[in-house]
Amino acid sequence: MSQSASMPSTYGAIDLSKISGGNNPPTSSPATPGTEYRVVVDAKVAEWPQLSELSTQVPVVVEFLSAEDQDSAQLAPLLQEAVEAQQGRILLARVDAQVETQLVQAFQVSRTPAVYALVNGRPLPMFEGIVTRTVINQVLTQLLEVSKQAGITGVLDPVPVVDESGTPEAPAEYQAALEARERGAAEEEAAAWKKVLAQYPADKIAQQNLAEAQMRARLQKLDAEKLSSLDEADLLFARGEVEASFTMLLDIVAESDEDREAARERLLEKFTVLGPKHEQVQKARAKLASLLF
Repeated sequence: MSQSASMPSTYGAIDLSKISGGNNPPTSSPATPGTEYRVVVDAKVAEWPQLSELSTQVPVVVEFLSAEDQDSAQLAPLLQEAVEAQQGRILLARVDAQVETQLVQAFQVSRTPAVYALVNGRPLPMFEGIVTRTVINQVLTQLLEVSKQAGITGVLDPVPVVDESGTPEAPAEYQAALEARERGAAEEEAAAWKKVLAQYPADKIAQQNLAEAQMRARLQKLDAEKLSSLDEADLLFARGEVEASFTMLLDIVAESDEDREAARERLLEKFTVLGPKHEQVQKARAKLASLLF
């Protein structure tokens, strides 16, 4: 790697140039709809302990810049774009070299721009001066490999996208499902949520809404004269009688071989609707585990 900055041995620097890597760093999954990764922060000496701690979860790229330096102005957008492409696997911490002189001295920065990494609290030299987009991608690939070797493979938590008033925006991916809900078309809504989850499998909001839509779809088809115990449990849940609904389903799991699996699935569906912290969910989940295992 060209233009590699030297670092005193007390920093425990790793030579990134010895780690093989391609031109295009691997990317992680996109944030769930309605959220985004905030991967750029302004670093100050007072906040350094928090950044050092965060580097035990994701690697932190530390970029020393100067407002009066043209190379800093050219490098900043290139590095930000490359870090953003990593979808939360790397944090970019920008340091105003003219203000944060303590950090400049600690890293022994002799010119700007200068770029280092922080991995598990250890500063590592990356490069100085202006470099190409290709070199940046190579360096980030190498950084991710070093981090992986150190057991650091985390991802930053995505944050909600908000409009100018600070109100969370409804993601475009949700629109078909929300429109179906407004029409009372529960089956169509469920199908739309499944499409969202096909693209964003970890989207907890979509998981919850799919569970609700599937239950509403069943309720819309109920024949009041031919209600099964499973149907009655759905009705109890819809009326807000959560404990009674869970008790009925748990009894089915315990006593009925024929409907045992169906009751288990409906319990899991209702657990998803209410969330793992709900008191009744925690009690019913423990009871279900005792029945199954």
